[in-house]
Formats: sequence, structure tokens, C-alpha cells
Amino acid sequence: MPGFNSVYLFLKSTRLALACGFGATLLLVLGSFVMNFNPGDYSLLQGEDISFFFREFKILHSWFYLLVAVFVLLGANGLVCTIDSLWQLIKSKIKQLSSYGPVAMHIGFLIALIGHLFAGLGSFSSPHVMVGREWVNLDNTMVKIGSVD
Repeated sequence: MPGFNSVYLFLKSTRLALACGFGATLLLVLGSFVMNFNPGDYSLLQGEDISFFFREFKILHSWFYLLVAVFVLLGANGLVCTIDSLWQLIKSKIKQLSSYGPVAMHIGFLIALIGHLFAGLGSFSSPHVMVGREWVNLDNTMVKIGSVD
């Protein structure tokens, strides 16, 4: 069983960050193809609502489940790298503000990652509404397109 130090070194490695980045990209490409060739299975997916993938577990969504695992690993990598870099700067008593730029970038990345997670989990899907030449009830308001120029 690996010790704490080897797990720590693994989590803070640049190689892990690069592998996660490439892995996420490949999984997103794969997911695009899966969704494109199976439109019926993804017709209810809207916006950032990732709860869609957890309502009913399907092998077809495997690319997404792997993507979540990759993003969790990438988030852990970013957190450990941020803490390690900040600790090294504080321990070395470096006061030059530009030295803290990479730490600020890591923190921004982590905030964006967490923000996307909350947006995806907090979103909800509603039925599509098609507005055309006929009157349509949209949240108790009747709407239609008058003309398109």
C-alpha cells in the first residue's frame, strides 16, 4: 500500500494534470460522438443539467461517468498543487507579488470547477417550447412570432 508521501507526490504532479486534461478532452470528444449518433437517448438533456445522467444509469453514459472521475482527480490535483505552491512561497518568505500568480490561477481554476459543478447539479430541465406563427402558452403568457425580417 502506497504511503502518504507517494500519494501526495502523485496528486501534485504536473503529469497527472496533463493526463487529466488530455483524458477530459478525449472523453468530451467521445461524448460528442455518442450524443450525436444517439440523439434519442439525449433528447431530454438541456443546458448544464448533469442530473440527467444520474436519473437512470446507462452504459451509454459511461463516457460521462469517466469524465466526472477525471474532473474529480483534476480538482484534487489542482487543490494539492495550490496548497503546495502556497506553502512553499510562505515557507520561503517570498513577498514578490508576481510569484503568487500561478497560485492565483490555480485558485481561479478551482473556483470555476466548483462553480460548474454547482451549476450542473443545481440546474433543472424543462420541456422545450416552440414559438411560431401560432399562439403558444409560455408560463401563462401567450406568445407568437409576428414576423421575421
